[in-house]
Amino acid sequence: MPADAGSPEALLLRRVLDHVDEGLCVFDAGHRLLAWNARMVDLMGLGGVPLRPGMALRDLVLEMARRGEFGAVDADAETDRRLALMAQPQTGVEERLRPDGRMIEVRRKPMPDGGFTLLALDISERHAAEQALRHNRNLLALLLERAEEGVWTIDNEACTTDANPAMCRLLGVRRSDLLGRSIYDFVDDENAAIFREQVRRRDLGLPGSYEIALRRSDGSLVHCLNNPMPLYDARGTKIGAIGLLS
Repeated sequence: MPADAGSPEALLLRRVLDHVDEGLCVFDAGHRLLAWNARMVDLMGLGGVPLRPGMALRDLVLEMARRGEFGAVDADAETDRRLALMAQPQTGVEERLRPDGRMIEVRRKPMPDGGFTLLALDISERHAAEQALRHNRNLLALLLERAEEGVWTIDNEACTTDANPAMCRLLGVRRSDLLGRSIYDFVDDENAAIFREQVRRRDLGLPGSYEIALRRSDGSLVHCLNNPMPLYDARGTKIGAIGLLS
């Protein structure tokens, strides 16, 4: 809310501020409140506080601390700590879990006159999606680690980009010795022809299982059934293929 709340400019600013989804407030060089919007009141947990131009930042932060916005802390000590951070000349970013379960991101940007702006975003959905992605990646890594089926990932040049422990055991090589090597290093001429035909099919985007005899590091052959599929990036460009070998 602007200090001169009755002017046409202030009324226009109020309409703009209250129609954005981000919380916003502005403080002067003396850390006194100049302007704010309703979204910031909501995201900062300051509902019911009679905000007014000129209010001290310390009073607002202290009220938030007393309301439990920063967790179980000593309100005065936490207020002093946060005020010291806000006095820094650098831009600051904080992610904080609110008591109501929402995750918010607060960005502080210093202004040339010594004041600063605060921008608050509700990132609950993004945070939940990132957590789910990390969980899925960890689960996938665990499955690949413990799978009995070999998983062999290659790029468009048919060179190894990744392999799980079962694939390494199947070939009798360490993962570090397998990365970067061509699939043709592990077959004889007859099976190289099979690989070439199947790589051509992957280039066309075609799935399909096939049998292949791979040569292990000790020279012996291991006969496998490969269930491959092409891999694409976010733009739909083929970046390689992944084979599931048993």
